[in-house]
Amino acid sequence: MLTACEASGDRATLEVVDDTVPTMNLSSTAFTVHTAIPKKYTCDGDDLSPPLKSTTRH
Repeated sequence: MLTACEASGDRATLEVVDDTVPTMNLSSTAFTVHTAIPKKYTCDGDDLSPPLKSTTRH
């Protein structure tokens, strides 16, 4: 299994690759790679869920 993290514009993407299972990409426009998760998305803030987008590849 290989894990990759990539930044594209204002999005952060985490990709887990394993040739035996479909690939899932999870991204969010709420924060970028190597930055802290904004406080409003934590239990110290408003405890909101960040906007997430998932895609899969077979």
